[in-house]
Amino acid sequence: MKYTRLLPLLFIACGVARYASADVSPISISVQQISEDKRDKKVNLHQKKSLKITLSNSSSQEASLNVKYFYFGKDAKSHLVTALSTGEKAAIVEAHGKAEIETASATATFVDRHADGNPPKEVAASGIRMVGYGVQVTQNGKPAAEYFSEPGLAKVVTGAK
Repeated sequence: MKYTRLLPLLFIACGVARYASADVSPISISVQQISEDKRDKKVNLHQKKSLKITLSNSSSQEASLNVKYFYFGKDAKSHLVTALSTGEKAAIVEAHGKAEIETASATATFVDRHADGNPPKEVAASGIRMVGYGVQVTQNGKPAAEYFSEPGLAKVVTGAK
């Protein structure tokens, strides 16, 4: 009778132990976005962005990594967010070391909604506006680290809803 009260605690302890034993990756990343946006005529936005990715390896062994990066854009008409540009680079990070990767630039042009002509007529917004970025790092085909500027952007890559 006394032991039946302890049964729920036993289940909780087993669940915590299972999560506590999960593998922790020795790879960590930090991502900095480099932005060279320009506006002309107050309505045209020309975006040019690249990423500076710092990889850190806390293990005592060299790590051979594959780095995938994504830039995401939102279409002015459909409002759908898609992967605008993607790329992939290989990197080797020494034991207890760091490595830096700079990605190729991605560009997009967006035209704000505005009035034009005489008499003025409303012109709808058009083009694609960059809304974020993401980085996924794998080691031997297994996920090692990832970062997305907005949590929902990971779903665009995986196709999850």
